[in-house]
Amino acid sequence: MEILTAALTPLRTWLEDESVSEIMVNGPRLWIERAGRLEEVPEGISPRSMSNVIVTLARAIQREVAEEAGPRALLDARMEGFRIGAVLPPVAMHGPILAIRRHAKRQIPLESFFPQGGSAVPAPVEEGQGGEIETVDDPIRFLGELLARPVNVLVSGGTSTGKTSFLNSIVQSIPKAERVVTLEDTGEVQITAPNWAALEAHPDNGLTLAHLVKMALRLRPDRIIVGEVRGAEAFDLMQALNTGHSGAATIHANTAREALSRLETLVLSSRVGWPLEAIRRQIATTFDYVVQLSRLGGKRHVSEIIGLRGYELGGDYQYEVLWSRRRDMDRVAASPKPHREDVSHA
Repeated sequence: MEILTAALTPLRTWLEDESVSEIMVNGPRLWIERAGRLEEVPEGISPRSMSNVIVTLARAIQREVAEEAGPRALLDARMEGFRIGAVLPPVAMHGPILAIRRHAKRQIPLESFFPQGGSAVPAPVEEGQGGEIETVDDPIRFLGELLARPVNVLVSGGTSTGKTSFLNSIVQSIPKAERVVTLEDTGEVQITAPNWAALEAHPDNGLTLAHLVKMALRLRPDRIIVGEVRGAEAFDLMQALNTGHSGAATIHANTAREALSRLETLVLSSRVGWPLEAIRRQIATTFDYVVQLSRLGGKRHVSEIIGLRGYELGGDYQYEVLWSRRRDMDRVAASPKPHREDVSHA
């Protein structure tokens, strides 16, 4: 531990500052993320020092890395409280690259994902989408109580939009009497239900999320929570959620509709041999809701909630846009402006 502490000396200031959520090194240049915004640290860091940091980090978790044009130039790992990604030269062309992401120690309240407030009116249901109309006039309350029901939820968002933090917020409504199994590449999901079994994949050793999904079915889960669906485990997860279990997962996509297309691609990567039409029908019957997260001006926020209502043969998914940040902002922008004299006395 003393060797590790000494190796991390060049980064210690930022590692000890809990307001810093991520540290990024690009060769000699050092960047940090704080309050959702990137800042460059003027003093930077020497490439040789950074190579030493990466090698020492790897050895601390019984891994070996080396400056070579091969897989050993890469490090993808976690340590308590942090997620680490690193690349050594010559793969990193301009010097060692390191990214250290701090896991949130506290649950982020749902209100934080609604920086403009949560009293928005529901988005109008789009014509022709069909199904029973569900009203969401208070998205914070709706999402806070969502997993109290046996529903399946897909949380979608781009890079660094807070998908895992949001998932940690909504899983707190899972009833305490239920047995929850979490499946992750890196353990970040925190469950308050007492009957919780946490599994972590180790793909470097051949243990994938697909293996864990199949194992989870032998552990008598009421809920299956997947940190992020990113591969062939998508098919196994859908099969699990269609056999009497319910759950939630995150996925990388820039819109709620794109999340469904991304899921289709992941299922196809499992080589199940199903036609696309059958895969779409399965997705539509598996997931009940998609919650989209976005990032604007450094702030992470919920931008859309859709409810899946089925699949139209030869057509597209049937869904309702239950709530939309854009439509809510358009509503606010279109509301009557106060008279000048009202503003002067505000």
